[in-house]
This record gives sequence, C-alpha cells and structure tokens, in this order.
Amino acid sequence: MKLLEDYGVGIAGLFFGILQTVGIMWIYGMKNFCDDVEFMLERRVGIFWKLTWSFITPAMLFVSTPNHVVHCY
Repeated sequence: MKLLEDYGVGIAGLFFGILQTVGIMWIYGMKNFCDDVEFMLERRVGIFWKLTWSFITPAMLFVSTPNHVVHCY
C-alpha cells in the first residue's frame, strides 16, 4: 500500500476528477447530463444525484486537494 501512496496517481487523480466534474456538470450542463442518464436508465434522475454531481462532489474534491498537497509534500 505504501508503494501506491508514494508512486500512485495522487494529485493528478484529484486534479482530473475536478476537471471532469466541472467539464461535465458546468460546461456540458447538468440538464443535458441528466437527460442522457434518463435516456440510458429510462427513469428520472433524483434531486440527490443532481446536487451530488453538481455541488457536493466538486466541493469535496476542492477541499481534499489542498489537504492532500499539504500532507504529501
């Protein structure tokens, strides 16, 4: 496990997660994304998932990235 912590993805994974979340939710649009998920699953997306995808996940990534940088470097 120490090998993955030292030489793993680390900050690059967090940065990619932030870019992916911002790109999908704020550039492509939450409405378009939810319409695509509804088309694939044939059911509406609940408010929990909309809030999680658009606000909670980016906030958690933005908070955890500086924490990771401080503890690793």
